[in-house]
Amino acid sequence: MFFLSLFLAKSATAAELKISASEAMRPTGKPNTFDGQTVIQIVSGALDKIGWRYSFVFAPSKRAYLMAKNTQVDATIPRYKTAAGESEMLYSDPIFILEHTAYVRAGSLMGASEIDDLRGARYCLPLGSSLTEPMRTMIDQGNLTIERPESYPDCYKMIHVGRADFTTTDPRAAVTFTKLAGLPLSDFRRLPNPIHSRTLHLVVSREHKNGAHVISEFNRGLQLYHSENIEEPDGS
Repeated sequence: MFFLSLFLAKSATAAELKISASEAMRPTGKPNTFDGQTVIQIVSGALDKIGWRYSFVFAPSKRAYLMAKNTQVDATIPRYKTAAGESEMLYSDPIFILEHTAYVRAGSLMGASEIDDLRGARYCLPLGSSLTEPMRTMIDQGNLTIERPESYPDCYKMIHVGRADFTTTDPRAAVTFTKLAGLPLSDFRRLPNPIHSRTLHLVVSREHKNGAHVISEFNRGLQLYHSENIEEPDGS
């Protein structure tokens, strides 16, 4: 068993572990802002802890996923866990927890203590970003109107000029997206309660010959990384 484990470790790291990532994760030179760098930093830190070499390939989100699914690369980030995804991919332990909160214009009278309070509003979510089940249900039932621009900064611009009522992002992400929109964060107001939370994962195809080992070792590195980094970058 020892020699099998040793063989798997060597075969998995004989070359760089290739990881596809959403184009939005591409480094921008701002390592402490939540523009993909937080997730990249954690994944890199986890792999460093176990001594694995790695490289990132950036591509549109769907293509990045298909590259991993078809084993053109070893893994992809970041992915939300879904029942459909679990049927074809192996998921790591959570890399990061996103607390999605609704943001509205600073002067808006809109308030929400629960998701039903958002009925009748115009929700802005970029193309390529997946709807959570509560939001999808509200849209399907006609209780929300959805706007689909190209990016989150576009959503903040639309809210700013009154073309949308709210968007949902993690507070750390809001810092980056408003800067990219050229708008001060103070022009927006965060509603008090998170709308939903989601976990981000590294995933490996079930067809990958060493997939289970890659996930197991990554989880080990992730645990080591988190044990030494209690507080993650907060976008400040």
